[in-house]
Amino acid sequence: MERISQTRVFRNAFERAYGVALYFRSTKEERTLVSLPCSKNRLDSIKWVTPSRLELLAALVGAWLLSYFSEVTGYDTARSTLWTDTTVALSWIRSAPNRWKMFVCNRITAFESRNSPTQCRHCPGRENPADHLSRGILCSQILLLDIWWQWPQWLGKQEGCWPSGNFATTKSLPEGKRRYPRHVLR
Repeated sequence: MERISQTRVFRNAFERAYGVALYFRSTKEERTLVSLPCSKNRLDSIKWVTPSRLELLAALVGAWLLSYFSEVTGYDTARSTLWTDTTVALSWIRSAPNRWKMFVCNRITAFESRNSPTQCRHCPGRENPADHLSRGILCSQILLLDIWWQWPQWLGKQEGCWPSGNFATTKSLPEGKRRYPRHVLR
């Protein structure tokens, strides 16, 4: 019988599109198989959205896709890891939602209703398979693209060998709520 041992969700956004790719690794007898059961990409709305906000939208779509996959397969989402190559959206997700303007706050709250912020990790952009969903690729090229069909090679190693990114401090992040002096609020 086949058993899913790991699930990884990669997400990315670029200019006017964002996308998510969900991978799982399963074992059957002595064989290990990595599969791409589903992916999702979307075009940005007509109204221009900042790249960081697009990355946050990709995070939310990744949470929805993982939730759907979990419902269908019975897989526990708490054992999943969600990967991104942006530090701004990742830093937003790892901080308190009420620190941010309404758009960011609402998306983080929706994300947290499905996944824990501790499940989110950073990977280098060139090693993010979802990069091809947001930037576009020809069908003839994707057939030859190993990183699309198999997740990055470092994921097969122990967790200590995985990449770790430097995060922006919350003071330097955009979308912070404006702080007013006490005498102005009276």
